[in-house]
Amino acid sequence: MNALDPATTLAIAAAFEQVAAKLRASAGSSTKALALLGDPDAECRPRADEREKAMLMTTEEVASALNIHPRTVRRLWRAGKLPAAIQVGTRIRWRRSDIERWLEEQRER
Repeated sequence: MNALDPATTLAIAAAFEQVAAKLRASAGSSTKALALLGDPDAECRPRADEREKAMLMTTEEVASALNIHPRTVRRLWRAGKLPAAIQVGTRIRWRRSDIERWLEEQRER
């Protein structure tokens, strides 16, 4: 393995620091990317909006979890046979915890 000369090493370190500085300054910077770059202040955890999104399930995700068609999910929801959903306009979302709890209740029957 060839060793880098000191000038090249300094140039690489400076370039690395410039990239890290740009990431830190970026409003939408990823804390995971910063942590991977060695930023000790960065944390490797999703941002609040990413966590919230992960907690909500789409009709398609619920259908996949139940191994049924998305239309059947909507039909069951309208009939009141699924947990309460969050409806924003025409979009329907379920809390992952509600679906998981409901599945456990169905298994116990």
